[in-house]
Amino acid sequence: MSNEGPGSFTSYRFKFPETFELMFPASKTKWIWVGLVSIILGFGGIIGIQSGEAIGWVVVAFFGLGLLVSAVQMLPGAAYLKVGPGGLEFRTLFRTRRIAWAEISGFGHYRQASQGFVGINFHGSAKGFSRNASSALVGFHDALPDTYGHKAEELAILLTACRAHFLRQADGSPPTET
Repeated sequence: MSNEGPGSFTSYRFKFPETFELMFPASKTKWIWVGLVSIILGFGGIIGIQSGEAIGWVVVAFFGLGLLVSAVQMLPGAAYLKVGPGGLEFRTLFRTRRIAWAEISGFGHYRQASQGFVGINFHGSAKGFSRNASSALVGFHDALPDTYGHKAEELAILLTACRAHFLRQADGSPPTET
């Protein structure tokens, strides 16, 4: 994606307060769909078990796990994205990860299996197997686990603007329009 012209990162204008924090909960709609699909396909496994097919047990176990994960993700506080002066904090399945703005070189978006993702690149070259593999496959070192009910492109644009705003504040520059 180009960073110039209409529809680019630079064509958006944001006016941020001096300090703020944004909180995006996980998309309930997405996890309800995952749960419903898991139930439907899990019933397919039950029919397979009743027909005497051993693979039915594997299907029931797999989609039972999918149902469990979708239920846990919908619990309050189980999954979110928090954007603030210190950087990003995101949680999935009650596991929290924090990334400081200074570590991030940029955001972007990509599609994989018809789903949009927000990619993250870090300063310096990719370190470690997973970052090298991810960079080779999708062009980013890492990605957010969810888009939190937003389009990946729009979330990447907003995160880019937040990063620029908070990094300007960190080096003592006054807040400006981004």
